[in-house]
Amino acid sequence: MLKRFSMLALAMLVAFGCSDPISVDDTAAPEVESRRFTPPVGQDFRNLTIAGVVVAVVNDSGEFSILLEALSRVDLVGAVDGNTPLTVFAPTNDAFVALLGELGATSLDDIDDDTLTQVLLYHVVPGRVTAELVLGSSQLTTLQGGKLTVNAGDVSLTDQNGRTSDIVGVNIAPRNGIIHVINKVVLP
Repeated sequence: MLKRFSMLALAMLVAFGCSDPISVDDTAAPEVESRRFTPPVGQDFRNLTIAGVVVAVVNDSGEFSILLEALSRVDLVGAVDGNTPLTVFAPTNDAFVALLGELGATSLDDIDDDTLTQVLLYHVVPGRVTAELVLGSSQLTTLQGGKLTVNAGDVSLTDQNGRTSDIVGVNIAPRNGIIHVINKVVLP
């Protein structure tokens, strides 16, 4: 029963505002529900790397600018720009702003490099893990070494600290992996 509900939740997530596995349907109207992430309409990501998609989205809408800043600061852009297949759970700008507020920080500069690196690696899973595979799993092991618990019923992840993040965009598919968008920074 839970598996059937999970597949229904995934179908609803895909139907209401997420990209298809290859590119964005440029005939679809932009999603207005604030809980959903909509990549640039008409953008084909197949020839871009994960880093290339992040840059393209920053250039299109400004979204992921804090993620790009964080990756650049700790020299991880190259890690998501190579040929190794990876799955990235990419926090939105609002997710980073909320985290900074929780920490009483004014910017990423208030977070030391080691901590920032560990947090970013905690958002990456080896391999190409589509939304269907994510929701079919109970846990994912990250590059940081920690675990994320998958909550298929409400399409979310829970970190080792009990923080839950909704998955608000799925299956953005650059040539070297998959990007799923989340609305809260998860912490190792």
